[in-house]
Amino acid sequence: MSTRMKPAQLALPRIAVTPRYEDAFPLELLPPDEYLPSGPVDRAFVASIEIVHRVLEPIIVLAEPEAPGRAAWRRHAVPAGKRRTKGARAAGLAHIPALIFPLGSLNPSQVTLIENRHRSANPFADTMAVADWSDSGADDDTIMRGAAMTKTDLAARRRLAGLHPALLDAGRQGKITGSVAEAAAKLAPDRQERLVAALAEKGKLTAADVRGASQADQEAAILSLPAGLFDTPDAQAASSWREAVVALLLQALQIVPPDEGSGRAALRACLDAISGPAS
Repeated sequence: MSTRMKPAQLALPRIAVTPRYEDAFPLELLPPDEYLPSGPVDRAFVASIEIVHRVLEPIIVLAEPEAPGRAAWRRHAVPAGKRRTKGARAAGLAHIPALIFPLGSLNPSQVTLIENRHRSANPFADTMAVADWSDSGADDDTIMRGAAMTKTDLAARRRLAGLHPALLDAGRQGKITGSVAEAAAKLAPDRQERLVAALAEKGKLTAADVRGASQADQEAAILSLPAGLFDTPDAQAASSWREAVVALLLQALQIVPPDEGSGRAALRACLDAISGPAS
């Protein structure tokens, strides 16, 4: 079982409402797994629950009052503890410990983002939380301050939100990992379509699938460049060895994808050392 920070230690926003603790909250009252975005629940995690026949750390539940004709699970949200909820179900449990807050007493998007700063990354839940919080009127500064996110974190979640819907949905259901989804989000739309087809065929996606699609992107970019670009500079014709090396480095910059920041930075550093800053 996880030994990370417990909800009692979680830096929740200050509120006036005291939650109700239930040691055995019925899992059937919570949303189905497909409505709980998270990464895959691994077998080792499920086995750890089976050993002690319970989840050790309570989840956080936001509960609406009962409403005639409204399904019970639609009245409850799980801003913190999605993976534990899925793991408990996979282990055959019927109940889970929970801290129950009235709906409206906490901002669910903020709680999700805060918890994922303290626990294992859940980019899919983060992406939904950022979108929901933005839709409610929060600007980027509010989100970054309220969830202790950096600009880089927020930009990554915005980019993931633009992932092909089929891939994003697969990630929310735990069919692909967060790292694979984030890498796929950097690809062009037509390459993402290829990944959708691969997912439909194999039922899963791996980093190798994304690398293959990315490589196809690079090959297409290379083929679109002028053929003369790849002619090896003639060291004899060049006025100096520096001129020949600069020509080769500029060729390399044309090939390296724009999102490969470290690779492009290394090439530019070489250019700077030889001839001054590259244009």
